[in-house]
Amino acid sequence: YSSEQIPVFLTTLGLYLLVRGWRQGGDSAVPLILCGLVLGTLPFAKLQSVPIGLFIAVCGVGVIGWRWLRSGDRLASRLAMFVGSGFVASGIVLLSVAIAGVWTDFWQSYVVNNLGYGNRYVSSEVMGMSLVERVWVVIDQSFWTYDLSELAGAALVVGVLGAIGGAFLDLRTLRTRGGLLLMASGLVLVSAVAIAVPGTMFAHYFLFLAVPLTLFMAVGFGVAVDAARGRLTGASEKLVVGILVVAFVVMTVARPVDRRLRRDHPVFANAAEIPSVLTSRVAEVALAFARPGESLAVWGWEPWRYVETGLYPATRDTQTQWQILDTPQRPYYLERFRQDLLEASPPVFVDSVGYVEDPWAPKRPLFWDRQTHAHDVFPEIAEIVERQYRQVAEVDTSRIYVVRSRLEELEGLAETGLTDRTSAELEALLPRLSQVDLTEVPTPTPDRDPPVQ
Repeated sequence: YSSEQIPVFLTTLGLYLLVRGWRQGGDSAVPLILCGLVLGTLPFAKLQSVPIGLFIAVCGVGVIGWRWLRSGDRLASRLAMFVGSGFVASGIVLLSVAIAGVWTDFWQSYVVNNLGYGNRYVSSEVMGMSLVERVWVVIDQSFWTYDLSELAGAALVVGVLGAIGGAFLDLRTLRTRGGLLLMASGLVLVSAVAIAVPGTMFAHYFLFLAVPLTLFMAVGFGVAVDAARGRLTGASEKLVVGILVVAFVVMTVARPVDRRLRRDHPVFANAAEIPSVLTSRVAEVALAFARPGESLAVWGWEPWRYVETGLYPATRDTQTQWQILDTPQRPYYLERFRQDLLEASPPVFVDSVGYVEDPWAPKRPLFWDRQTHAHDVFPEIAEIVERQYRQVAEVDTSRIYVVRSRLEELEGLAETGLTDRTSAELEALLPRLSQVDLTEVPTPTPDRDPPVQ
C-alpha cells in the first residue's frame, strides 16, 4: 500500500468519465457531472494530487467549451453542473469534518502539515533547484525508476510511432487524436510537477506518472492503428492492428506481472520471506500483560508492533515522527498524543527508540538516539509514563512499560509480588505471567487530565 493508490484510481476514473463525455460530443451531461464529483474528492485523497485534478477539470471545461463552439447551446448550464458537482463533493467532506468537530485536527494534520512538509525535507539531489529543474529531474528519473522505467521508455517509442502514423491520417481524424494527445502530454507534465513540488523525490510518488504515461501510449497506439487501417486492407490490416494491440498489453501489463510471478522485484520479492504468523519478542512481552481487544501505544517508528500483537492503536498516530521532529507543529502533535494516551490508558507502552552503535547499520530503528528522540526527552509524555507505568523489560532496542494498575491486578492472579520488583526481575517472570488468564483482569481506567495550556 502507498498513499498514491487511491488518488491514482480516482484520476483514472475521472479521465475515463471525461473521455467518455468527449466521445459523446457533450450530448449527455452525466459523464461530466460524475467526473466533477470524482475530481472533487481528489484533494481529500492526497493533497499532492490537486494539480492533476485541476488539470483534468480544465480539460473538462475545454470539452464543454468545444461543444458550445460547435452547437452554441447550454454553455452556462453545463459549466455550472460540472463545476458545481466538484464543489458538492468537497462540500460533503468539509461538512462531515465540521459536524464531527475535528476541524482543528483536519486543518493541522492534513492541510498545514502537508503544505509545510515539502519545504522541510528536500532531497539532496534537487536541493537548490528551481521547479523547472526539479520537473526535468523527475522526467529523467522516470526512465530509471523500477517498473516505471519500461513504461516511460515504451511511451517514448509509442510517441514516435504515433507521430509517424499521424502523417498518414486525414485532418479531421488527426484533430480529434491531437486533442487527446495534447491532454495526455499535459497530464504527464502536470503529474511530474506534482511529484517535483515536495522536493522529497520518494519513489512511490512516481506512481502518479503511471496513468498519464499509459494514456499517452493509448493515444499513440490509436493513431498508429488508425493509420494502419487507412493504408492496409484485409489480412495485412488485421496483422498490424493485432501486433499493436499485443505490444500495448505487453508494455503495460505483461512485464510487471511477470516480475511479480518471478519475484524479481525489490518490494514484492520480500513477500516470500514473510511468515504466516507475525510475532517478535517485543510482541510476546506485550501480550503477557495485555489481552485481545485492548490497545497499545508505541513511541518511535515501529507501527508493525500493532500487527504482531493484534492490539489496536491507543493513539491517532501509529508512529510519532511529528512528535519527535523539531517542527513548528510539534507542540500540537505532542499535546494530541498526550491526550490520546490519557484517554485510552493502554495497558502497554513501548518506546521503540533504541541506541545503536552504528547509526547507518541495516535494520536500525528510524529513531535511534535516546538523547533526542526517546519519550523521556519530552516532559509532557515522560510525566505520564513515569506516573502511570513501570518498565518491565528491554528487548533489542525497545523499552516495554506496563501500566501500574495492571501489575497490581496481576499480583493476585500470579500469586507473587510484582509492583516492587526491578525490571530485570519482572522480565525473568515473563514466562510465568504469560500463562495468566487476563480475561479476569478489568481494563485500566482512563486517567483524564485537563489539557496543557
